[in-house]
Amino acid sequence: MRTAHLLLAVLLAAGAPAAPAADSFFERKEEGWFWYKDPPDPVEKKEEPPAPPPLPPEPKKEEPKKEEAKKEEPKPPLFSVEWLRINLDKLKVIAIDDPSPDNVSAYLYAQRVMLERSDNFATVAARLAQTDPYLDENNRVPFSTAMRSLTMKTEGEARRDIMKQLSKKAGLFFFFDSRCRFCVIQRQMVDVFAQQHGFIVYNISVDGKPLPGMKDWRRDNGKFRELGLTMTPTVVLAVPPDQYLVLAQGAMSLDAFESRVLVAAEDRSLLPAEVLRTARVYDRGRITADDLKSLGIEGDPDDPKAWIALVRKKLGTAY
Repeated sequence: MRTAHLLLAVLLAAGAPAAPAADSFFERKEEGWFWYKDPPDPVEKKEEPPAPPPLPPEPKKEEPKKEEAKKEEPKPPLFSVEWLRINLDKLKVIAIDDPSPDNVSAYLYAQRVMLERSDNFATVAARLAQTDPYLDENNRVPFSTAMRSLTMKTEGEARRDIMKQLSKKAGLFFFFDSRCRFCVIQRQMVDVFAQQHGFIVYNISVDGKPLPGMKDWRRDNGKFRELGLTMTPTVVLAVPPDQYLVLAQGAMSLDAFESRVLVAAEDRSLLPAEVLRTARVYDRGRITADDLKSLGIEGDPDDPKAWIALVRKKLGTAY
């Protein structure tokens, strides 16, 4: 009995046996010998992107600088052209808004000064034009009746001489339509012009029929369309071997027709420029566009005496 009590005490002192661990080998006996497991891979820590660099501090807004006081331009002298340009209208407005004797008087006196300046300028300009041959328009085209008549006569003679020279180098194509009433009138003008200056005329029918009373004519062989013509009557200056200058499409007066012939001759350089210039009275003493270009290159804009001399030289060769 005593032995039984002693055994009980020992058991109580030792305590009850501990329960096997839940993950012990005995609980996982179905795994057999393959009980070992690799440890789980370590969790990779994601690298955080580097923090963006701090933004630079915003520049301090500079306060707008105060506009520097503009230097006052010197006022133009009293009654100078610049002074009148600035003040005349102002004085007029003031006088209209408040027509007091002082305001109206100020405007009228300023206006009187402006008129005196204009008159002084016109007087000197007229005197220079009369004494400087390059500025005198009477030397270019006479004003008096007698001298003007002589000039026109000289121009007429020069035109006739030019036409005679051209008639030796060119002929006229007269395109017509038998149903065209204006062609009858234009034919008479062409015949008169040809007889006066000796031109040969080729009468060409577009519709294949002659005008009333016309004996010398021929059918169009396609030249009308080849030249790009669109209406009748049409007169063409034909210069052998292959130059065709349209002078008139539609009816035209004799004087206008002669002028067209001169223009065509000048454009195609059918005669020397010196010869053609004799028939242009109003072109005497004029500076051409090409002359102006050369003057702009040769002349010194800051030296009036120098460029005046260049202009006189060009005018001297233009007469």
